[in-house]
Amino acid sequence: MRDPKDVIYVLTATAGQADAILTGDMRDFIESHYGGARVLSVREFLALHD
Repeated sequence: MRDPKDVIYVLTATAGQADAILTGDMRDFIESHYGGARVLSVREFLALHD
C-alpha cells in the first residue's frame, strides 16, 4: 500500500467482509484484492452493476 492513510479503508473492508474497495486512485493500492475485497475504480464498479 503506497499511502498509509488508506490502511483504515482496507482494515474496515476486511473487518466488514466487504466485496469491494472503491477508489479514485488505483495507484495507492498495490494488490488487486485485500482479504475478500477486490480493489475497483468507481468506473469498474459501475460497469459491473450496469
